[in-house]
Amino acid sequence: MKMLDERSRKIRESMDEVQKVKDQAAQTEEEFKKKIDAASKEGQEVIARAMRTGEEARQRRSWKRNRSPGAGRKARVEIQRERDETISELRQEFADLTVVAAEKVIGQSLDKNAHRQIIDQGFR
Repeated sequence: MKMLDERSRKIRESMDEVQKVKDQAAQTEEEFKKKIDAASKEGQEVIARAMRTGEEARQRRSWKRNRSPGAGRKARVEIQRERDETISELRQEFADLTVVAAEKVIGQSLDKNAHRQIIDQGFR
């Protein structure tokens, strides 16, 4: 009887341990989902900012074109410069978002400069 009681106790302890592991896994999964949701929200905010920046650049180009129709070459150069600046800003924001998302997922800080360089290389 004593042996059966001991065996029964060990089984209960094992089942309790399994339940604790399941609970911890569920909690970790929930935390991971929250981090992913936060990163997604930040991504949407970056996209919205990028769209606003693009719209503002388009409006500036349109205004400049309408302001001095005789200065076509100068306007094209200015438009190209603004386009390049906008693309550069978008790359920077995307790099920042990528680093933030990665930090949230892995739960530790990353070297932003190294990651920006990697991301910039991916855009070339």
